[in-house]
Amino acid sequence: MNFTNEQIDAINHFKGPALVLAVPGSGKTTVILNRIINLIENHDVLPKNILSITFSKSQGLDMERRFLKSFPKLKGQITFKTIHAFCYEIVKNYMKIKNIKKTLIEGDERINKSTLLKRYFFSMYEQKILDDVIKDFFSLYDFTKNKMIDFEDYVRKNKFISNRLLLLKLYKAYENLKLEYNFIDFNDLLYLANKYISEDKNLLSSIKKRYKFFSVDEAQDTSMLQFEIIKKIVYPENNLFVVADDDQSIYSFRGAEPKNLLEFKKFYKDSKIFIMNHNFRSTKNIIEISNKLISKNKNRYQKNPICTCSENSKIMLFKVKNAHIQMRKLLELIKQLKKDESVGILYRNNISSIYVANYFLENDVDFFVKENGFDFYLNKILLDINNILQFSQDQTNLEVFKRIYFKLNAYIKKDFISKLKYKSYDENILDALLDLDDLNSFYLKKFNALRNNFKMLKKLSMKYKIDFIVNELGYGEYLENYDEIQKLNSNLMIDILKYISSNLNSYDDFLQRLKDIKEKLKDANKSSSNISISTIHSAKGLEYDHVFLLDLVDGEFPQKNILNAMDSSLLEEERRLFYVAMTRAKKTLTLFTIKTRNEKEVDTSIFYEELKKLK
Repeated sequence: MNFTNEQIDAINHFKGPALVLAVPGSGKTTVILNRIINLIENHDVLPKNILSITFSKSQGLDMERRFLKSFPKLKGQITFKTIHAFCYEIVKNYMKIKNIKKTLIEGDERINKSTLLKRYFFSMYEQKILDDVIKDFFSLYDFTKNKMIDFEDYVRKNKFISNRLLLLKLYKAYENLKLEYNFIDFNDLLYLANKYISEDKNLLSSIKKRYKFFSVDEAQDTSMLQFEIIKKIVYPENNLFVVADDDQSIYSFRGAEPKNLLEFKKFYKDSKIFIMNHNFRSTKNIIEISNKLISKNKNRYQKNPICTCSENSKIMLFKVKNAHIQMRKLLELIKQLKKDESVGILYRNNISSIYVANYFLENDVDFFVKENGFDFYLNKILLDINNILQFSQDQTNLEVFKRIYFKLNAYIKKDFISKLKYKSYDENILDALLDLDDLNSFYLKKFNALRNNFKMLKKLSMKYKIDFIVNELGYGEYLENYDEIQKLNSNLMIDILKYISSNLNSYDDFLQRLKDIKEKLKDANKSSSNISISTIHSAKGLEYDHVFLLDLVDGEFPQKNILNAMDSSLLEEERRLFYVAMTRAKKTLTLFTIKTRNEKEVDTSIFYEELKKLK
């Protein structure tokens, strides 16, 4: 195999710390694997003394598969592990020696930590918690643990966090749950591994005897806690080979710290830095334009990507009226491509997958989803809309009404709801409201209007119902009180629901369409289609012949809270995310923005505008 001079220099690195900065498509995995072979063949390093750390299981398995394809005789001798699997090995061995018994509640389909927390929380506070609240809690929990900061202190001081008291109660419940039942999670694996190797010299010594040479792939994803663990284990020999691209650091919400790379020489004073500038993936103009865009970031290593491909191609930008036309144009362009070429349809927000799934469902287009942890059925807006629609169909259902009454701008007091429990089971709730004693003219007017609106809602065909709920029933006013991020997502979700229901007639049709979309997304991970849909985060590390980037709207990408923040590092990360999306493309790159969202004018993403000027 022919290597570039910069690849050869990195492969030949023997002892001491090294940072390899690899631009997209520069063959970083090839360099890691060949450097391992170089250690064995030219420096007599024993395979069992080499540890290769990755940050995802699939990444580790792929690296091991590629290695064993060339060197099958070394099967089982070299260790390829994720950082969590490596820490699990440390913690498990320590606990075995100390006779400590703990149960890991992640990585096992039989145990679900979210379900456990919901049950435990209810036993403590007699309060039910929605799945999306649990999801928000664990995102914040993971972030603070990996940043090595106190959860309670961070939540109390961060003014941008809503539901602070609830999050603090969830934290207390989760810590009590783990303590009471001897549970540990993935974060505890990192925390305990760091604790044990800091306190037990014999444990640290045994790890050092086993492993002498360390390589770390995708090191830009390393959190502060993970970096600390690695630093302790490699010291003082520091035989550490780190491969990364600071321009692809996009996981700050998981605690990733790009400054670990930017200050690498501060942590490892005698380190060598190699830069692999040759891009073997993309055409010349994709490489040049994406590099010009990422160069707007100030906190980064300067790189000068070199194109190895003789071909060139257009970067196409489309500004269309709305999401429906965006999808129509997208499909039109895809149909012009060769059927054996790979297509990546990427977006910033998971909600955008509903646009794609619905349109492809209508047009009988098959597609693939790598992983889809997103369940739009749990979206707050969808749950509310569905409850309102359900109540319009059966206005005797008090349980459903309790979920929506305070979201309809009808000034219904809790006392009124309490009195409704004495109504007959088949009595219309809105009639029962009007029959309550001592209602003044204000409440009579409000409740009459509400009853009439629900009568109207029931009669409307489905394509008009969403608009009516938002604009006439008062639900739109309720959404206006959301914080900035929730407002953004609500506007996007309302637009999607109107889009889905635009050609439907009834509520039953609507329910069936939601079910069909969910099934389509669920089955898509088994598809062999050459068309993939994905968030940009999930597409990192992948490549496609043709990339289509959707929904480039200001306030959505970059997100509104980031645009409003004074912290420039947040905007730089959003630009890195945009850069990752662009550099997935091998042959063509097509970007879409829209003029209206939910029939309201929206601004074009600043990144779209930057790109337009650079072209």
